[in-house]
Amino acid sequence: MVTFVHLLSAFWHIVLPVAPTQGYACDKNGSVLSYKLNGAKVLATIIGLFYLTRDYIPLTAFADNFWSGLMISNILGLAGTLLLYNRGNSQPETYLRCSTADRPVTPKASTEDIRIHHQRGFLLNLFFGVEFNPRVPVPGGGLLDVKMFCYLAGAVLLLLNVLSIGAVQYRNDGRVSRAMATYICQLSWFVVEYMYFEKVHLYTYDLFAEKTGGKLFWGCFVFYPYFYCIGGWAILESRRGDISIIQSVMCLVLFLVGWILTRGSNMQKYYFKTEPSKKYFLFVIEQRTIPNSKILVGGFWAYSRHLNYLGEIVQALATSVPGFLVSGSWVPFLYPLYYVLLFIPRQIDDEVVCKAKYGKAWIEYTTKVPYRIVPYLY
Repeated sequence: MVTFVHLLSAFWHIVLPVAPTQGYACDKNGSVLSYKLNGAKVLATIIGLFYLTRDYIPLTAFADNFWSGLMISNILGLAGTLLLYNRGNSQPETYLRCSTADRPVTPKASTEDIRIHHQRGFLLNLFFGVEFNPRVPVPGGGLLDVKMFCYLAGAVLLLLNVLSIGAVQYRNDGRVSRAMATYICQLSWFVVEYMYFEKVHLYTYDLFAEKTGGKLFWGCFVFYPYFYCIGGWAILESRRGDISIIQSVMCLVLFLVGWILTRGSNMQKYYFKTEPSKKYFLFVIEQRTIPNSKILVGGFWAYSRHLNYLGEIVQALATSVPGFLVSGSWVPFLYPLYYVLLFIPRQIDDEVVCKAKYGKAWIEYTTKVPYRIVPYLY
């Protein structure tokens, strides 16, 4: 089933027509890479196929075979990681950073990439990756972008796992609890809106700054679809009752607040990068910058230097609350804890890069916006 989902994701990603989009990451000649962005269509098509074939392949199959699916995904993730490592090492130039739309590669940057690659050694290069934007040929011509495919396949499988957990509860109890319905709404929105705003993610840290190794490939095949749904299992296995309507609404409101913070921050930066002549974002948020720089200091970016990270953490926290309320277990909070452990080191690394890149302008920004992620706290 898991392999089938990955094949379906790749097939529909290749087959479904969509106009190529000029993205943020560029090839090594400086030309902007062309991406086929149809994640929302692929997601809808695969979910629709499983609904139409529910008499033959019940949606509960993903939850019923969770551990075997996890094992298969783990094998595929590790195999893909090794293949990417071998591919990258067979082409030494591939570990050089690509130019990006507003970050052209300099000889100094290329030299630094070579130094880091040789300094890391086998295990770290296996984990962090060798290539920045690997692409593989597909039948009928064209190239499949491995990085974008991984995000797509992981999102599709995550949503199928979440819906399957809810289907198991319905099969066992004859109903879907309010806690489960709340949780499914939150995670479904998380996946669907991620695919809907797929183009925006071409302008994010993952695309222009990270390589494609075990962290991304194994992570999207295993960690993303199987760990993110940990809160659903707490709800399914609980027999302590249900949450109230007020509790459900409060969880949804908290999730919405987190979504506004992260999506609003990302969209403001996206429009600033793609339409810098726009003076305002959403007609009310002024696109102010530090003088003589591209550092936003207005709107969402006036409250903390990484308010989008805070939004992600708040969303994860909101999805954990229903499972905690009905089970009393702290296990669902491993999900937001993961985001904290992910974003704090990333924020520290990013600020080192920004300080080196912007110099005095970055120091001025940190003076105006002293908080790293959480306003008035951190």
